[in-house]
Amino acid sequence: VYAVNGDYMSNPMIGIGILDAVMAQRREYELYPVVNAQLISFFNFPEAADENRAEMERIYGRNQTDLERNILLPMFTALVNRYNYALTYCMAMQYDYEDDNAPLDGTIDYYLSNFNETGDEMGLSLLRRGDTPLAAKLEQDFAFARAQGGDYRFSSACIAAEELEELKEYLWYPLLDRVKTVMAGPVADRPIVGYLARNLTLQQITATAQRHTYTNDLELLGVETALGYSNTGFDMMETLWPRSEEDQWQNKSKDVFSNVATYGAPFAAFDTLTATKGDIRVRRFLHLDYGSQRTPSGCLWRAFKGRPISSCAPTARKFRPWRAEAGVRSRRTPG
Repeated sequence: VYAVNGDYMSNPMIGIGILDAVMAQRREYELYPVVNAQLISFFNFPEAADENRAEMERIYGRNQTDLERNILLPMFTALVNRYNYALTYCMAMQYDYEDDNAPLDGTIDYYLSNFNETGDEMGLSLLRRGDTPLAAKLEQDFAFARAQGGDYRFSSACIAAEELEELKEYLWYPLLDRVKTVMAGPVADRPIVGYLARNLTLQQITATAQRHTYTNDLELLGVETALGYSNTGFDMMETLWPRSEEDQWQNKSKDVFSNVATYGAPFAAFDTLTATKGDIRVRRFLHLDYGSQRTPSGCLWRAFKGRPISSCAPTARKFRPWRAEAGVRSRRTPG
């Protein structure tokens, strides 16, 4: 009998880890697949428009475009270089579609060139301020991208959790027709990783970079134990449209960099990937046919898509395949 003292099982990210730990404890061995993907995602950064100019100049002594290019981007690049991270940026063509600040020419190419050099990824942000409908945002974003003269295609995007269903109606839009994965969340009524549409995956946000509580720590341990997956997100709108002094970057950055470096360190054995590369791992994970059996002589047999692999000479070839929803992790219990 295993007892959980508290309401931890009501939290999907904690509960899934506890259940896997229980299974490992009660069996002689436990062998199961994991995603093996650690993502770090910055939402609403960079931005193509120069907005909130008066507030930016009051706080930082420079406009938003200057702040992003000469302060924020070099700091994120240093994070990549120091910890060998792969970052995913979700570019916002605009935050506020109700003001008069149009996107600036050349910004898409500028940031694409930078991210090509660092090996990072630039997805599309579908987040925004105000009441602008999603369809109106997509139309304006496409009009700007087309005016830039490039055939821009995004393979990843970020969106508010409450708009996931609506998004399915617009997957044929020019800026979305090649998007393979979206990031949102956390979303309680959906799998942590899974399919949102026929050829579109969802990679949920499992942690926020700016805060890490006791509950957040349990969530991280749980989802890493069960899936070997995490997606740490930070919405830059908090910094570029600050509501308090605490939201200003000179204060927020301390927590962001400290949390990412500290709480991700125990899971360094897993691969740090961009959203698109993580999508490949997720699809492989969701389609994996896998089974295992231990023979009387103690040999461990594994089967991937019906192909047996053993650690010693076989004594039996009987497999019990199951469809995995959870690369591969094994545990041996004491004794």
